[in-house]
Order: sequence, then structure tokens, then C-alpha cells
Amino acid sequence: MDGTSPQEGQRSGAGWAVRVLAVLLPLVAIAVGGYLIVERLEARQAVFEIDQSTPEAVFASAARMVGEGRADLLTELFYAHREGEREVLRGIGGVLGALQRAGYAAAEAYPEEIQRIREEALAAAREGKAGNIFAMIAQGMGMSASRGNIFSESDDPRADAIASLLADPFGWIERNREKLGTMSMGDRMAGVTWDGRPVLTPFPLMMELKEDDRWYVMLPTNLPGVRQAIDEVIEDSERREMILLILQSVRQAFDDLASDMRSGKIRNLDHAANKLGEYAMPPVGLGMIAFSRYMEIARQGERETRRIEREKTAGETTGRATDPAGG
Repeated sequence: MDGTSPQEGQRSGAGWAVRVLAVLLPLVAIAVGGYLIVERLEARQAVFEIDQSTPEAVFASAARMVGEGRADLLTELFYAHREGEREVLRGIGGVLGALQRAGYAAAEAYPEEIQRIREEALAAAREGKAGNIFAMIAQGMGMSASRGNIFSESDDPRADAIASLLADPFGWIERNREKLGTMSMGDRMAGVTWDGRPVLTPFPLMMELKEDDRWYVMLPTNLPGVRQAIDEVIEDSERREMILLILQSVRQAFDDLASDMRSGKIRNLDHAANKLGEYAMPPVGLGMIAFSRYMEIARQGERETRRIEREKTAGETTGRATDPAGG
């Protein structure tokens, strides 16, 4: 016996369920407003044939996705070990698609500002600087020999970075397509290269031919400790849903921003950069708090389970030691 009555166990279980619901319900409320709109948008999208027959075809598909307004599909080019991982990748893809739609809206609403920022980005590229957030990420991955970025001496680097992202979110991909290549590492493996040199982060960026006869970009999820940490989150349906709802909040923020830019509610790109923070931070902040609280509750439950198991094992050991028949 562990000393816990059935009534106490029921109360404890009910209390845990109430705490979990208290965490989940606000997130569900966040998602409801945008869910039907997102479903209608996705229903109108045409079928897009993705060519992954060769590593080069993967790069060509990425460029075509961007050129045809389907940045939401870019994450399909990354390999997912499990369906839950694919679900999260598609959530990230949804954010990229919303970012692209916001970029289109900005180009319609503020053509002169967009032209100026794009010219600045091109000039920065010629000077060996990163022109937007994606270019900075690529620079950090060793895909450019350049140093510095065009926001380093800005009065408001955050706002400038957002404005640049809205002005030309995927232009870096289109402008640098010819620099991407691959280096064969056998029949089913290839390393990604930039200007003929391997792309080196803390690890090489790889592509692999998988069981469905498609080439994929491989995420670094098999590094020591990484796979286990991802599985603990992705394979827990509640945690995965929280991540998806947070991503949906970001996606909805970009879509709301696009709508307000088109309607004239937002004056210029600086105003848009500030508004994006207003739209995204409350739901994302609430989502992160809820996720952290859920993780805390889950850890408490796991610790309690281990405690009960230890007490049960100790009781069984003591019982065998004092039972003459067991001696």
C-alpha cells in the first residue's frame, strides 16, 4: 500500500486535469479566431508539384516555390523522421507563407519604400554585408564570406530588420540560387556547398535520398541529445499542439498585418514593424507561458510517478525481508 486512499487519488488526478485544462484553454481560444480563415486560404491553393528527384532539383523547387508565391511549401524539402515532426515543419511553413503574403501587401502599399530597401539590400550584398534576416542566418551558417549587416549601426535595428524582411523576405534565395550546389558523398548522400565550398555550421549541411526516392535537406536532429529532446516534445500530442498554436499565432499576426497594410490602416513600413510586435507578442507570449507551465506540470507529474514507484518498490523489498516464508 502507498498510503493514498482511492478518494485522494481521484482528487489528485482531477486536480492535475484541471491544471492542464487551465493551461490549454487559453491557447485554444487564441487559435479559434484564425482557424477558419486559414482553412479557406489553404483550400484555394492549387496543387504544386515538387521535384525532389535530384539534389539540384530540390534547389530548383525551392526557387520555384518562392517565385510562384508558395513559400509555405519550403519546409516540405526538409526530412521529417515522424509525422509529428512533419506537422510542426508544416506549421513553420505556414508562417513562411504568411510572411510572403505580408511582403506582397507591403510591396502594394509602399512601393517607394520597398524599392529603396531592396536597393539598400543589393548594395549591402555588394559590400559583403547581410541584407535581411535570412541573409544573416545564411551568413552565420558559413554561406557567405561577408561580415556585418546593414542594421548594425541603425537607431532601431529590430524595426529595420522587420521592415527589410517585409520588403524582400525571400529575395536572398532568388539572388543566390546559382551559388548553391552539392558535393556527392555516395549514392544516397550529398553535402550542400556554397560557391563550391561545403556549408559548415557546427556541422555540415547534408542532403539524403530517402526511402520514398526523394532527396531531402537533413535537419541536425540526430546530434547527441537533440533527437531525444525533440521526441520528448514532438511525440507528446499536447506539447506539439501548443507549438502549433504558437506558430499559428505568428502566422495570423502576419496575415493581420497584410490585411491592415492593404486597407491603409498602417502608414509605412516603420509603422508596420511596430504593429507586428503588437499583433504577435500577446498571443505568442501567452503561448510560451502556457507551454512553460505545461512543461512544469508534466515534470511534477513525472516526479510524483517516480516517487510512488520508489515507495512501492521499497515497500515490496521490506515485505520480502520480513516475511519468513520468503526467507
